[in-house]
Amino acid sequence: LEDSVQVLAACSQVVAGTNYLIEYTIDVPCSKADAEAIPQGTSLTRKLLTNAFVPLPSSGESSTQFVQALIPDTEEFCGPAGLSGGFSFVEDASENDEVKQAADVAALLFFRSMRGNSTSAVGSAFDACNPDEDEFMKSVAVSKACSQVVAGTNFRIVFTADIPCSAEDRENLPDPNFILRQGFQSTVFIPLPNSNEIENVSELYNIGGDLRSYSNDQGSSESPVEDALGSTG
Repeated sequence: LEDSVQVLAACSQVVAGTNYLIEYTIDVPCSKADAEAIPQGTSLTRKLLTNAFVPLPSSGESSTQFVQALIPDTEEFCGPAGLSGGFSFVEDASENDEVKQAADVAALLFFRSMRGNSTSAVGSAFDACNPDEDEFMKSVAVSKACSQVVAGTNFRIVFTADIPCSAEDRENLPDPNFILRQGFQSTVFIPLPNSNEIENVSELYNIGGDLRSYSNDQGSSESPVEDALGSTG
């Protein structure tokens, strides 16, 4: 398994040590006999996204800390290819304006949900850093997306966003090793331009932190996403 690890991309953030955001693949070992029991077409190469904190040698901390999230392969993420009415993979998702709009809707809902919410590690970081909303939104970066055409479009997306935090505010973080770049997976509905419908987030998971879920009440006419969009124009 170790020999199969291939690093695809990495970012670093220097704190009291270094935070790394690493995307890489592994090959799952499987004997020929066991492989015959696996559904045909199942890939044994899996892609992972890992946040890792490596402390300074002089810090006295001895262990590297990991927060790991699996990035689903395309078929798991979008569903079977060619399925009528299903999701389709979006090529060059990071350059797609509608995908970016969907990610922004989800990111804004997350940001405003965390205000005054200190019951999680991410909420505590928001309290300590008092992050600027515009700076948070500028950092949104889409990693992967699928789309499903309905009376509008459903987007299933994976994206990251950075919690803005000054060097001074970082000293107030309850966990000095908290990783400020967070990963998210979300499903967002974008209506047709001339319809009277509003953008809606049906799923939003913080996959870079404590896996908390934030979802709209589908039966409510007062959507937190609608409120957020209304105040940003």
